[in-house]
Amino acid sequence: MLAVIGLGNPGAKYSQNRHNAGFMVVDQLAGHYELSWKFDKYLEATTAKAERFMLLKPQTFMNECGRVAGYLISQTQVAPGEIWVVHDDTEVPFGQVRVKLGGSSAGHNGIKSIDEAIGTDYWRLRVGIGRVPEGSTDLSAYVLSDFSQTQKKVLPMIVDRVSRYLIESIEDNQLQPITFNAIEKENG
Repeated sequence: MLAVIGLGNPGAKYSQNRHNAGFMVVDQLAGHYELSWKFDKYLEATTAKAERFMLLKPQTFMNECGRVAGYLISQTQVAPGEIWVVHDDTEVPFGQVRVKLGGSSAGHNGIKSIDEAIGTDYWRLRVGIGRVPEGSTDLSAYVLSDFSQTQKKVLPMIVDRVSRYLIESIEDNQLQPITFNAIEKENG
């Protein structure tokens, strides 16, 4: 079974944070498929299940989300290559998305946690949130802050484009390594 894990932090105060880009995408997927979220105490995640796939939002904080992936591997029929993790990435320009199998955590605590739990052979959908602004050195404050007003205007387009890509990939039952711009230019 395919497992799409959106990374984020639980709680209303984090809901619009840059670090919650993964939650935003899987929420849209659940809406598209008309799936309901339910808390699974063993997984420590809210889940939305369909016949061929499940969506997950870890309810641990970011640096402990590997427990969810570890439980999936140890207690279900899900293999690492069937885990697709959607997460924010400061090393990817805002609005760009990079999809790849494996790789390093690039300092992302959620990815570090998953790597420690299951290794690195899972798919990553890196949703670009852009670099920490020049002159600031506080990465944590940046990822735990809300998107700027300008970014909020195009954020729905980004979430929609990533969701559409995932819908196509779920239907094909596979991902392909790709980089794309999720901010589509309007005609006219």
